[in-house]
Amino acid sequence: MSVEGGSAGGDLGARIKRPRLKALYRLWEDRCDGNAMPSWERFDILEMREWIGNLSLLEVVHEPLDMVYRVFSTRVSEHLRRELTGRWLSESEHLVPKSVRDCYYEVVATRKPIMQHLDDLSDDGQVVVLERLVLPMSEDGKQVNMILVGY
Repeated sequence: MSVEGGSAGGDLGARIKRPRLKALYRLWEDRCDGNAMPSWERFDILEMREWIGNLSLLEVVHEPLDMVYRVFSTRVSEHLRRELTGRWLSESEHLVPKSVRDCYYEVVATRKPIMQHLDDLSDDGQVVVLERLVLPMSEDGKQVNMILVGY
């Protein structure tokens, strides 16, 4: 597994290889409108249709810190053969790898996007690298209250 953060030297967008994830990152940047993070309300679901099925959306609650999957990617759900929509991260530790949970907590702490590469096995036993773009969102511009994940 490797992680690239938005603050890790240079432009994260320039280091994203997959065109659809690069486009999602640029949309997120555009919606920031000069702020550190955009709010979810700045996105129109119609403009997200290119990524439908390849997005997860988590709501972040604080004190104590936890997250709930409001939407879990259909593509990932089919691949993993599990559905996490409506599940709390704290109650899903056996279903969500530590590296994925740690990535979410890092995004909340740093308020910066992360590109995560995860090694996985395909159905035929081949190692494949999954790319995830993890994007923080905020209603007040200070505290992360949503995380958008693109695959």
